[in-house]
Amino acid sequence: MKSVQDRRRPDRARWTDGAGVQDDPGDRPAGEVWRQLTDRDRAAGWLGVDRIRADGATQVGTTLRFTARGKERTSEITAVDPGRSITLRSRQGGVTADYTYAVAPAGGGRVTLDADVTTTGAEQLAAR
Repeated sequence: MKSVQDRRRPDRARWTDGAGVQDDPGDRPAGEVWRQLTDRDRAAGWLGVDRIRADGATQVGTTLRFTARGKERTSEITAVDPGRSITLRSRQGGVTADYTYAVAPAGGGRVTLDADVTTTGAEQLAAR
């Protein structure tokens, strides 16, 4: 995973990870990879969490609840480009992270994860 500090905005850092998921989707077609990424039961294993619950369909505004290592976290779907990408926003304390999972239309079902993290308050000072 690579971290890049945005020099124009010292409160922002970006992490990119070419894998982005726990299991390698291999050479599956992009449509199949998208279905696995957006199927809550199957995606949990990919994302390294025990469970995912949602308060609605895979659409902007839906809240997702992740359970991992006995703790629950929430994210909101902030963008969806069906078959291509989904962005989840998580907030905890002074940290806001937008996680964008993108399925490559070609190239054997590759999924990338781009995390755009913004900090405020004490978290911002610690990030410097």
